[in-house]
Amino acid sequence: MRALITGIGGFVGRHLLHHLQSEGDDVSGLGRPADCVGMPPSVRVFLTDLSDRATVERVVGETQPEAIYHFAAQSSPAESLAHPWATIGNNLLGQVNLFEALLGAGIRPRVLVIGSSGEKRCSLQRVQVNQRERCRS
Repeated sequence: MRALITGIGGFVGRHLLHHLQSEGDDVSGLGRPADCVGMPPSVRVFLTDLSDRATVERVVGETQPEAIYHFAAQSSPAESLAHPWATIGNNLLGQVNLFEALLGAGIRPRVLVIGSSGEKRCSLQRVQVNQRERCRS
């Protein structure tokens, strides 16, 4: 399968890269230059930011992914609280650019969008939590 990992140089992206390659997938990735040092030569890495819409469109067109794992985002709750507008701009613009590139290329891969564990906090006053548990932000 042709897979594209955004945020390939991050903690989760690197681990997923190794797993997908062990499964025989053809993996490409988007990442910032500082994060992608030491990538294996078998992976095609595009050193860019998702805010660069033209490059995202080019990458999607060249790689024609069948699966996308979208890990590129500012995920630190502390950082998002300190700089909320920068976080919204980074995370929303990057995701919109990715989806617009897919629409423009006319491809419909499966897309997995990962969020931060800090997005939702559930009340854990009971030991057992089920799907009906109310969450608060």
